[in-house]
Amino acid sequence: MNKRYRDKTYSGWMGKMIGVVHGANIEGWTRETIESTFGEIRDYPFRFTNFCADDDINGPAFFQRAVLDYGAEAGQQEMADTFLNYVSDGHGFFWWGGYGVSTEHTAYQNLVEGVPPERSGSAELNGEVLANQIGGQIFSDCWGLACPGNPEKAAALAERMASLTHDQEGLQGARFIAAAIAAAFDAESVEEILDQAFAQLSPESAYAAMARDVRSFAEAHREDWRLCFDYVKEHYDYRFYQGVCHIIPNAAVIVLALVTGRGSFHDTINIAAMCGWDTDCNEGNLGTILGVYCGIEGIPKEWLPQIHDLVICSGSLGGLNIQTVPQLAETTLRAAKILEKTEGAGKAYQEKDPEDALWKRILGKPEGQYFHFQFLESTHGIRTRNLPDCPGLVRNTQECAFIGNRSLKIVHPVFGNSHWFDVCFRTYYGPEDFQDNRYQPDLSPVVYPGDTIRFHYCFGEENKGKKIRVQGYFVNRLDGKQRFVWERAVQIQDGGWKCSEIVIPSEENVLIQEVGVRITGMDVAVREQTAPFLLYLGDVEILSAPDYRVTGEGMLTEIWTAVDTNPAGFSYLRGVAEIYKKALRISGSGKPAEMYTGIINWKDYRLEAAMEPIAGEDHYLLARVQGGMRWYGAGFTVRDGKKYAAILKKNREISALCLIPFEWEWGKVYDCCFKVQGNRLTFLADGKELLDCEDREGFYGNGCVGLGNQRASRTAFREYSVKAL
Repeated sequence: MNKRYRDKTYSGWMGKMIGVVHGANIEGWTRETIESTFGEIRDYPFRFTNFCADDDINGPAFFQRAVLDYGAEAGQQEMADTFLNYVSDGHGFFWWGGYGVSTEHTAYQNLVEGVPPERSGSAELNGEVLANQIGGQIFSDCWGLACPGNPEKAAALAERMASLTHDQEGLQGARFIAAAIAAAFDAESVEEILDQAFAQLSPESAYAAMARDVRSFAEAHREDWRLCFDYVKEHYDYRFYQGVCHIIPNAAVIVLALVTGRGSFHDTINIAAMCGWDTDCNEGNLGTILGVYCGIEGIPKEWLPQIHDLVICSGSLGGLNIQTVPQLAETTLRAAKILEKTEGAGKAYQEKDPEDALWKRILGKPEGQYFHFQFLESTHGIRTRNLPDCPGLVRNTQECAFIGNRSLKIVHPVFGNSHWFDVCFRTYYGPEDFQDNRYQPDLSPVVYPGDTIRFHYCFGEENKGKKIRVQGYFVNRLDGKQRFVWERAVQIQDGGWKCSEIVIPSEENVLIQEVGVRITGMDVAVREQTAPFLLYLGDVEILSAPDYRVTGEGMLTEIWTAVDTNPAGFSYLRGVAEIYKKALRISGSGKPAEMYTGIINWKDYRLEAAMEPIAGEDHYLLARVQGGMRWYGAGFTVRDGKKYAAILKKNREISALCLIPFEWEWGKVYDCCFKVQGNRLTFLADGKELLDCEDREGFYGNGCVGLGNQRASRTAFREYSVKAL
């Protein structure tokens, strides 16, 4: 895929984020309420310090991983496994409005209970009302982004994924949105986008009939979107459709906004916002379409700072819930590379790419561990901090580069003797960092004790001769303290590129919240003499080597709301995850109850925990967790009334790789160790090796760690540690 298409993939994701954030806090409002409150909307109606997770982002962010996990020919079953792998049961990700009320909740429950994916979202099983709600289209952006220039392929993939939860018009919406996005990569007009998207609809469907009707009226009155919306209300208002959020009225707004917005990113999403109804969903889809069509250059710069290049998700793996827009784009590029091997790859792959070697290197890095700045406007969420009245400036630039042709330019406008500023990125977020708990984002840090952060940088030529102090630091979430790990005095000699590293020490009870560098002026300056300070950041790489221990004293509960709490640093699949009497405790009913921490890139390591089986028959440590459907486990179980030690593997279903009789006891604390190295798995209890085996068939080579049980069990973990091998 050449540079133009890579850049449009990034701008498509950026457009999605802008649209969702723009419409988030006016979701469900009527046009009249919006107009009486804000008048003419030309900007964000609400602003956020950081935007919390949203279902419109969760769906496409995680559904595209079906291609990464199962390949280009992922079928309905593989997509269902992806769905269950990354969606936590009953919290986060979707709106869990109840079985028979929320379409996604209903489909999830169907799949968990064993309904085949061919029926889990069917109107035959769930009824036509649920089948035709809006989710079919709002989660389908990823397929258009992964199939640039190929609307037919994008529509087919979108329908396959959407059929897990929706049917009938819901599937038409999935096809329409994915096809419009795929077409936008090459289209020369909005009319061309609509033509290609219409071609992927069933002509006899209610969705197609509505789209043709609204398009025709809007094209005849494109100067007056209000008149067009009056027409939509007259013919396709919510009052004509059952359910919480039907797809037809909102799809009508999307068609209306595309026509009357006339290819302007700014105008299109503002029109959709002022129409009301499901604003974040409609604007999110429109943001992707226009983001691709306009490119990042066509998105007015004032829309970008609110996003911070940051994406907070709420999937089952906390380590994938803190991402950046470039990271999402790179996941899409990896999926697109896999899909290009199938038929009809589109124009995106027909042009030579002079940057092919560079992008092979970038996409070959572990996901989420390499920050580069090759996308125009990307910052990877890197920020500066100093006094409120003297903020630093962070912008993407082509002035110089360590790799490729771009870098991050950081300017501190007032810098003299003893002045300082931090260049930092957040590796973890707590409830106080958001204004809401939109979709319950259980988060795990992206950096851990033992890791190394390597970065390349250079100083501006105008800073030559200045004396500065440079200090690497991290912030511990558990005590809020900024810890400096190295310090050096520098007299700037030139503007050449240099490399430095921040090594996070291996310690107990540390949860990394922020990593950065502090720069302090040391010149003996004339009184009140200051000048700007300029720094270029070439790239940042996280080298994972976790080595840390958490005791009861280091455990913290994150309180999002009175009824939504979880242990800091952990996400959970289902059950009750809590801190009780200075121990992590996980409790469940009839299904597996599991909690996870770490990142999906961890490979060979040792997980140790002081584990106490309290009640129930299954208690285990988890390693190489890739979600709720794929992991290794080691611990204790009861089978046919007899007690065993076991090493387990979950690949949709749980199976025992090896087990031996072992008379473990309830209420006794065992010092357990689970080692994973290559395809060899070893389990020890109280220093004694109980089990050692190899997984010779499709072994998992990477994944985070976890703690869990199943079959109505309760387990306490008084401390735990992770050490890379």
